[in-house]
Amino acid sequence: MAKRVLIVEYQTEIAALLEAALRRWGYETVFVKDGFDAIKAFTLYHPDVVLLEILLPSLRGFEVCQRLKLLPMGKDTPIILLNTISQSRKTPEQIREKCGADGYLEAPMTIQRMIGVIQDTHGASVQGLPITRRAMRWDLSETSFARIMNACALFSATASVRFEDGDAQKTVYFRGGRPCAATSNAPEDQPREVMRRAGLLTPEAERWFEAQGSKLVPVQAIVAAGHLDPGRVELLRKQAIREIIHSLTAWEKGFFFFANDDPEGEHLAATITDSPVSLLREGIVRTFSPERLRKALGKESKILVPARHPLYAFNDLSLTREEIATLDLCDGTNTVGEVIARSPLPEKATMQLLVGMIQLRMLKATVQKKPARRISEYLEELQGEEAHRIAAIRRELTEEFRRLENADLFERLHLPKDADREAIKEAYRRHSETFHPSRFAEPRFDEVREIIDGIAALALEAYQTLIDDEKRAHYLQTLTEAGMMESAAIPVAAVQGGGRPEGRMPLPRPPLEIADTAANREDRVSWEMTEVEDAFLSDGGEAADESRNAEPKGEPPTDREIASAPPSEVPYEPPLDDLDFGFFDPEPPREEADLSDFPEELLPPPEAMSSGMKLFLLVTTAALLLAAIGVASYFIFVS
Repeated sequence: MAKRVLIVEYQTEIAALLEAALRRWGYETVFVKDGFDAIKAFTLYHPDVVLLEILLPSLRGFEVCQRLKLLPMGKDTPIILLNTISQSRKTPEQIREKCGADGYLEAPMTIQRMIGVIQDTHGASVQGLPITRRAMRWDLSETSFARIMNACALFSATASVRFEDGDAQKTVYFRGGRPCAATSNAPEDQPREVMRRAGLLTPEAERWFEAQGSKLVPVQAIVAAGHLDPGRVELLRKQAIREIIHSLTAWEKGFFFFANDDPEGEHLAATITDSPVSLLREGIVRTFSPERLRKALGKESKILVPARHPLYAFNDLSLTREEIATLDLCDGTNTVGEVIARSPLPEKATMQLLVGMIQLRMLKATVQKKPARRISEYLEELQGEEAHRIAAIRRELTEEFRRLENADLFERLHLPKDADREAIKEAYRRHSETFHPSRFAEPRFDEVREIIDGIAALALEAYQTLIDDEKRAHYLQTLTEAGMMESAAIPVAAVQGGGRPEGRMPLPRPPLEIADTAANREDRVSWEMTEVEDAFLSDGGEAADESRNAEPKGEPPTDREIASAPPSEVPYEPPLDDLDFGFFDPEPPREEADLSDFPEELLPPPEAMSSGMKLFLLVTTAALLLAAIGVASYFIFVS
């Protein structure tokens, strides 16, 4: 019997891709878009595995996971969290531990890896079953071709996606997440029209096509008739593929589905290697009217800022000097209207550029000003002194990691054994300002990424142990027993911040010299960072920007305080302003599974609900009780 997977995903294109991929591997699927519906569907359909998106518009995925785990079946049902928007600085183990999930996957990922995690968590593999029914059809008006292309890139998918609008059918083939081929039955995509647009249709060829009637004429027949040079066949086929993809960027209605009959398009005669970036941008230039561009941009009062986790490389853009100057205006300080007004490009060209960047998830819009790094800084090539400077930073990172590995917890932060709480906090703050992973997010540091993450983990371990009185006392006792210090008797006043010990070791100055750009100022660590990073995700997405940029205030919360906080207080909720723009789904979630027969008594117990739900149930119960008392009093009075 096939295993059943409950997909909880508000992005239509992601849900469609997951549904098709799981069916190919022999799984049954149930799909809902909302966290509350997920709880109902879980009880009705008894899934074997749950794939749960964390960035749901209403009840967030972390709370859904906690509630499901409180249900009788939830304890034994694997729940795998999906993060398809952002990247977390927490490890998967830390995220799973926080909310009781059994697995965690974040963008970018592959279908094969997702299937492997499902099989590992469920404890059994599933053999692919014959596909006996057509794939589920999805409404194209709920998404767009750009989002579907982004979904394939996100999962490095090899798949064929079929689009239908009336009698028109177009299929795009993806390999490794990139569009490589396309076919179409639309008249405008047939060889005759492609030749006409390419200037290859001679009067003789036109008369020959007229003689063929309305039937579709293959390219080989055109070559055999002498109306097409054999050397131009490959170029013509590739141009036809590009034009089919360009035309799909304009589709706003119809249906689409992931076809499993020929996902790799092995029968295709030609393929292209164009980047998704160039295909989408050219499609927007060819097909979007000024009115469509304005509709896609939305409110001109929105602030444009580069996405913190772009889906594609900036180097794939092939930008002109004017386009770079325009994108540099999108630094978190200018509105859409201001960028259009100040751009050196014509108004329509500016809107085409901005819409393309937003649909490619390389720009986003927000309602608050967020000074950010300019895109031109991402495009700088490492040359001369810059290359030597980056190499020196890499070497220093390696040396710091080795030092931390061989040091005790006090030495990691350059602290004496009798350091007080303020000294510990100051030491960790200064260490984080220098070595926090957010300062080394550029691709140039990819080869030392594990070292950067290791430095942050070792420093955080030292801070969390030394700032906690019980953990620190135990660690000091361990050092004493190991003969690494004479006595563990540290004055209580010193531990609790009752005064600065004399002769304290001076804190080192930050050793790395990194340019003081707007991006580095934005990513510089404050004590609010501790609150965010000790939550379910550490700075995992755009939603955490406001918390990260807050001014330092008060002491950082302890692990014990955060662990005791209710789920609703975890500072990780996608802002509603982001849900109606860019790559977020602006439509309210809609049910896909039939939940009409769901028994309300099977809802999670009140202790699993938010404070708002508890208040609602309390008021409802009180009202019913008063009504019952009133009815009883009436009958007693009458009798």
